Amino acid sequence: MNSSKILLIEHNQTHRQRLSDILHKKGHEVWETESADEALQCILAGNGLSDVEFILLDLHLPDASALETVNFLRGHLPHVPIVGLWETPDFNLSCVLKELGVHKFLFKTVDIQLLLKTLAAVLPRENPADA
Repeated sequence: MNSSKILLIEHNQTHRQRLSDILHKKGHEVWETESADEALQCILAGNGLSDVEFILLDLHLPDASALETVNFLRGHLPHVPIVGLWETPDFNLSCVLKELGVHKFLFKTVDIQLLLKTLAAVLPRENPADA
């Protein structure tokens, strides 16, 4: 798998650190934010996030709803794949978010192999031989 630029929006420091560590160890560049507001400010300011290739999004952020956050992300990074992170799944919300372009949903405590498999499945491949 090629190195990717990933935006990780997760309010829980323990989950954020664990996911970031996993992704860094696999050679990915990770921008970490702990709130929707922090992520949105970074995106609006530029801060190199225009070339982000993948978003891991906490769907239970304390400062914004999942719908608000996904709508903002879609407005500013329309082609970037989003994977939602659940603590507790919400089937109705997941149906709405899927319509808005959230590609997959994972538990925040996701197994390393499943996280990497999901990342590989969602990211565009630069070389068809990588498939």
